Amino acid sequence: RREAGRGGGAPLAGDGLRRLSFTPVGAESAVGAQLREFFGLGPHFPFAQLLSASRGALSRRLYLTSAGGAAAAATPGLRVVAAGVKVLECDSSLGVGCSYRLTQEGALLMLPFLSRRVLRVSPATLAAMLRAKTLSLPYGGASGETGVGA
Repeated sequence: RREAGRGGGAPLAGDGLRRLSFTPVGAESAVGAQLREFFGLGPHFPFAQLLSASRGALSRRLYLTSAGGAAAAATPGLRVVAAGVKVLECDSSLGVGCSYRLTQEGALLMLPFLSRRVLRVSPATLAAMLRAKTLSLPYGGASGETGVGA
């Protein structure tokens, strides 16, 4: 069967729900390595809980779920329709350095795990940036810290 009203679409399961398989993005996979390098995800990041919802290939969206949610999604015979919060989605922009970008709804969940691509500023500095619309930030060296608002 095909989904009605969508000009074809993906085949549907017998009860009308799409059949997806949720698989973890391996820490040692090419995407896992790219995410570790670009976002500074350390060894404590729960890659087993970062899931791809797909029909074979890696999906455009990656979801972060709890350990229990990841275990449930991996249960044979259990049909999982949704799992976790969308934290990353595919970004085909040229020159970005990573094929995935953080999503707005997943940014706060990912923040504790990020050691790169984060700018920490004081409330006063943030207010100055918003008023000026631009702000020159001093570079803090190899660690990536800016020293702004310290």
